[in-house]
Amino acid sequence: MKWKRLLHVLWAAATVIGSAPALAGTEIFESCDGYGAPNREGDGMTHAATRWLGILVPEAGAGDTRRRDTALGTAGIESCTAALADARLLPAHVLRRASLTRARGVHKLDIGDVGGALADFDLADQVAAQVPPPYYQRSFALGTKLLRAYATGRTPAAAAAAAGQVRAVVAARPYDAELAFAAARVELAATHDWDAYAANLRVVGRYDPNRLTVLYLLYFLRGHFQDLIDLHPFLHFDVPVGRGGYVVDGAERRRMENERLRDELDGAYAYSLAATGQGDRARQALIDGRNARLPDAAALHGKTPDQPMASPPESAAEARWRGLVELRLQVAAGHADQALAALLQTRPDPDPALLDLLTAIHHALPAETRVTDAVLHALQSIIDRGLSGLAEIKLADLMQSLPEAEVATRLPDYGHGSDGSFFASSGYMARSGPVPNSQTVKFSSQSGTMAMVNELALLRAAQMARERNMHGLIILGHRALARTERTTMYGSVIREAPSGFEAEIDVLFVNPGALPAGYQDAGWRVVDADAIWAALSPVYIVPRPQ
Repeated sequence: MKWKRLLHVLWAAATVIGSAPALAGTEIFESCDGYGAPNREGDGMTHAATRWLGILVPEAGAGDTRRRDTALGTAGIESCTAALADARLLPAHVLRRASLTRARGVHKLDIGDVGGALADFDLADQVAAQVPPPYYQRSFALGTKLLRAYATGRTPAAAAAAAGQVRAVVAARPYDAELAFAAARVELAATHDWDAYAANLRVVGRYDPNRLTVLYLLYFLRGHFQDLIDLHPFLHFDVPVGRGGYVVDGAERRRMENERLRDELDGAYAYSLAATGQGDRARQALIDGRNARLPDAAALHGKTPDQPMASPPESAAEARWRGLVELRLQVAAGHADQALAALLQTRPDPDPALLDLLTAIHHALPAETRVTDAVLHALQSIIDRGLSGLAEIKLADLMQSLPEAEVATRLPDYGHGSDGSFFASSGYMARSGPVPNSQTVKFSSQSGTMAMVNELALLRAAQMARERNMHGLIILGHRALARTERTTMYGSVIREAPSGFEAEIDVLFVNPGALPAGYQDAGWRVVDADAIWAALSPVYIVPRPQ
């Protein structure tokens, strides 16, 4: 199913930069938990395993704090066991030992050894018990709890308990949208409660509007056309822009993916309008969607906004949606027999639009010429099977979504803002946003994790709102990047090293009781600036040693 594939694309985690080939014996660590080997300078996970007194960069295969993809299974169990016995894993590397132990549990879970997995998760907690609060408890420990819920919630009898564990994880760190999204998927895998999943996605979408696209596609798959119509104005398509010497890997590919995705989403919007009796709006939506996509299409072809570009030919997706809209309107106009004849000629893909169209034709035709119930039931079964498959979350995807281990030494310095400073590579910065009265707030850090910089950008936005006597935020856009420094010689990359993370959010400062034009019905998107400040400022604004 096309829509099932689109959901899997949207669920993909951030791109992971590849590393240089590992030296012999170092690959057991990365094959276990995704981080390179430790040494006396660092555990490779929370602190880079550098070569000499922390001055030089890690050697090939040594841990540089960047987490890579790991192939799960029996070989991973063996790698973890070997890594845990390796002399390079020092007694001081407590969190890394806990990480390797937990990862062994994940590999066991992948081969169906639930009891062995849970035993390793418990052992990882015991190993890490000596780590002082609060940073471990709000990062790595939450990931372990989510894994435990995933492992134990595989039967109907255990689903409710697993859902409770998942919600406790989200409540412990409510402003981490990536964690909340992973938690929503784990809860769905346990309960198959699609209404709860939709509600959870709405919450996640407050902090990361990119995830609203998943909710939108879910509405379409379930035939919730009015909910889809209401959500359409808030869809967000964005690609990070390189600046300050950084270039965004895969930016053009992501723009092309966005263009194809928008073809489908705008078409689904137009069809939803047609299915709810709004024919004129449906036809206009097809035109408006095409016009809105033209600037992005021009950029893909190297055109600047002031350079004219001929309208490109109609894409296959645009043609398909236009045809479905017209057939749906034919049925509404009393020509169901003609719509059925045309539909039999085109043979569109089985999706909710086709199910809705055939159902409308079925009810509009005389009994002797109707589409049979068996055909409708078969089509509904195809869609239901697709939804059931989407309720499963791959362990490898879950592993990449878990918070990375946080310790006090990784805490970014919130007090050193960089508003307006081009040269600063850490701290916060703000500038005018993409729409009137909005601001773009960025936080970057060489030492912090992705979850930290996302929360710090939100904390800075909350502080700015409070300074303006505003008590709410609407997050219009969100972009997060893992930065990598590349050293080249004669055009070839000879070294890559992680250079921290950065997060940007586009925000409107609002008072919840007087929302701006266009957002009066979007109260569910408002986040409480005072609550953010109360929750996050004690974590990140702490006294520094003199």
